Amino acid sequence: MKYTLIALLTICNLTRISAQKHNLYTDAGISFSQLYPRLSATYNYKFARWIGVGAGCQAHAWFPTITNPHQYVPGVFGDLRLNIGPRKKNQFFAFMDLGINFYKHTNEDYRNETNVSSVSRDNGSYTGLGMGYFRQTTERGAGFYTSVKIMSNGYEANRQDLVTGEQSVESASRGTLALSFGYRFGNKSADDNNVPSGFLPRREKARSDDGAYGTIASKHNLFVDLGVPFPLFSATYNYKMVKWLGVGGGAQGYKIYRPGTNSKRTTLALFADIRFNMRPEKNNQFFSFLDLGINLYKQDPKYFRDSTTVYNIPHNNGFYSGLGFGYFRRMTERGGGPYASLKLMGNWYTIYGYNIVSEDQNTGLSSMNGAFAFSLGFKF
Repeated sequence: MKYTLIALLTICNLTRISAQKHNLYTDAGISFSQLYPRLSATYNYKFARWIGVGAGCQAHAWFPTITNPHQYVPGVFGDLRLNIGPRKKNQFFAFMDLGINFYKHTNEDYRNETNVSSVSRDNGSYTGLGMGYFRQTTERGAGFYTSVKIMSNGYEANRQDLVTGEQSVESASRGTLALSFGYRFGNKSADDNNVPSGFLPRREKARSDDGAYGTIASKHNLFVDLGVPFPLFSATYNYKMVKWLGVGGGAQGYKIYRPGTNSKRTTLALFADIRFNMRPEKNNQFFSFLDLGINLYKQDPKYFRDSTTVYNIPHNNGFYSGLGFGYFRRMTERGGGPYASLKLMGNWYTIYGYNIVSEDQNTGLSSMNGAFAFSLGFKF
């Protein structure tokens, strides 16, 4: 934890450097894994007004593996950030972080029915997908922001079947959700100057959603796609309230590890959808989206245990969350075309545990099983 704080303070000193397109995001918030505080700092270089790359570090509390206790985990990562409405004072952004989480593995075992799992390696691969809102308050481009992020730790687990004696190594992940509030330091580049809509280039004005494409067809959209891991399929209806924001709902089928199981099963999800469109006046567009809903499945009522605790998940169904971004190519005058997207999906549930040694009963512990999905589809 102390090394993370040192790194955060070092990055904060970089704000004294004055250079265009250099931004520093610093924030504090809570991790929804037992509501512990978290910190992060991210440097981002904006090489175009709508996209930037950088790196950062953070510290947050969660269960990094199936055998580790709840603990603070520092991490470092590379950052890709997409800016929505970069010429305005009220902006939205989406980002993806890839990096490494630092922690020590434990020698504990986790038992589930006839299987025993253990983790033999330190550290894990970090993935974060999120979106946020930024309000510019200074002429130099600084201001306040808030963001929500889904974080995942990937690791390898050794599993042994107690009946057959079969041993295997499986990829696994643990995740949590984080809400943060922070301040962005940086300089405003020339590309970020506000441009009144009446001064848009003629080609962009002709393609604007407020012009030739501002019809019923362009406001009502249907996204249909297939993806991997197979089978993954989804259909989402979205109503575009303004050219950069739409809301709707959808359904999808995908494979996840259901709570208390070691195998993936196809699960149906119903969700509400909010979608942000970047460069909506262009034929080549980017978008980000947040889905919240319910996973529909029947929960196995059996008990399972690790070395000291017996667990039970008494409720059917789970809370579904999906966060992602994608690329869309408009090919028809009615606004249709193909698209590709990357999404991090999570199934949230409550697990109840009873410690055999201390005889303590821990209730209301939130947990998440997550999965990545890459999809190809067509927007009608």
